[in-house]
Amino acid sequence: MKIKYSILLFFIMFSAGKSGAADTLPPQIAVDKDKVDFGSYEARLPKEAVYTITNKGGSLLKLVKIRNNCSCAVNKVDKADLNPGESTKFSVTVKGDSIYGPYSKNAYIETNDPNQKITTLNFTGTAVPILGISPKSMVYAGVLQKGGEYKDKFMLEAENDKVELGEPVVDCAYPAKVVMKKESQKSYSLEVSIRTETPGMLKCKISIPVKAPEGWKAPEILIIGDVGRKLIAIPSSLVLPKNMAQAVEKQVSIKLLGDKLTNEMINKITWDAPRGISIGPGTEKDSLVEYKLTLSPEFMKTAAKTGNQTLKVSIPDAEPAVITISPPEN
Repeated sequence: MKIKYSILLFFIMFSAGKSGAADTLPPQIAVDKDKVDFGSYEARLPKEAVYTITNKGGSLLKLVKIRNNCSCAVNKVDKADLNPGESTKFSVTVKGDSIYGPYSKNAYIETNDPNQKITTLNFTGTAVPILGISPKSMVYAGVLQKGGEYKDKFMLEAENDKVELGEPVVDCAYPAKVVMKKESQKSYSLEVSIRTETPGMLKCKISIPVKAPEGWKAPEILIIGDVGRKLIAIPSSLVLPKNMAQAVEKQVSIKLLGDKLTNEMINKITWDAPRGISIGPGTEKDSLVEYKLTLSPEFMKTAAKTGNQTLKVSIPDAEPAVITISPPEN
């Protein structure tokens, strides 16, 4: 009887163990497809990719976080927690007039699936704009001389010969002249001249209205830059070491944009630095002035407690350079 009872007890425990193992099977994410291709379409139209997510595991699947690598798209999921065998719809919508030309972007789904923490879903397409702009629609003009003139030329290529454009609308912080000429049935030239009269930030937006066909957002050209002399520091940020028992030396180079550094200017360079930082004499090298900064242990310990510290480098009639000193990285 004792033997039979032992066998029966073992069988019950073995069966219970099998049942418990089945109950603790992990969640498992499965997606009906990993890529959607929208093909070629008018850029003003929104496009939606829909995926079906299923939990093929034995316990609750949690969609912890969803993101994508393009601000052109928004995500939507019907349900974030899925029981075993349950499914939900997940969609990615590319907004109209948010991206142009061929693209390949990803959506990332973070889950509690122990074997696949991140699931990557791809969506591709070619968003055809009503107007192609060359060489490009956003231009960094750099640092421009005060009292000068910035000039540029763009070519506009309409998507077809039915496109009708209106007169450009200019929003610029400086006096600007824009002339658009029709070069052929589908192409236009756009000449821009901007007078950089005073120091400051240059930001010039040129909008080209689309009169026909209706429903298109006006394509834009953006020109940005700086007017007047500007100092820059290389590097512009420094990170403190973890060992702060001894003084640390850092090399920093100073460059002047919009003009050439002369000996007279170099002699007028001034530093506004926190206590505990000493700056050695400058050495000219290839249009740069190199400086050696010595950070004392007292400064570094104080900076590690109080957070970012800044140094300012200045010369007359120029925008100063700022150097950020950060606490040690973890």
